[in-house]
Amino acid sequence: MKLKLYFAFSLLLVSIFSVSKSFAIDLPSIPFPSPGSDELLFVVRNTTIKTE
Repeated sequence: MKLKLYFAFSLLLVSIFSVSKSFAIDLPSIPFPSPGSDELLFVVRNTTIKTE
């Protein structure tokens, strides 16, 4: 169950990053896209792999 949750969460993050980068929308409340956004995505992917 946790694995599905992590997978869904990572998919959500990926979609948020791709949408924010493709449209280049500046949202003050959400720090996307930022220089460290790819690093954050990488960390999330690492944690999902470790939980398996």
